[in-house]
Amino acid sequence: MIGIDNLKIVAKAGVDLGTKIGEVFADGKVSGSEALSFLPVLLAIPGIVEKKADIKAEFKDLDATERVEIQQYVAAELQLPNNPALERKIEKGINIIVAVLDLVDEFKKFE
Repeated sequence: MIGIDNLKIVAKAGVDLGTKIGEVFADGKVSGSEALSFLPVLLAIPGIVEKKADIKAEFKDLDATERVEIQQYVAAELQLPNNPALERKIEKGINIIVAVLDLVDEFKKFE
């Protein structure tokens, strides 16, 4: 196991984006300053792209325990007090991704 530090960076960027979307769209409108508030989230993308190889390696090495850890990390980090419905949807999306990864692992056992 090589760890999941870089995968947590990706998860954190996703959480930050989800949180920002929840904040900005809470009133159903997007002002110019709200649109600019996405800038810090978007500035994280180049750092993630630079670590692409490490992220891929961690993803390939991901085991069930680490998947649960990522789920718990996202649940702890993602707080949308003004939009609990969006928070649930994002968490369910992460859970679906983890479930698909588990299913892929099961099929790999037949190889």
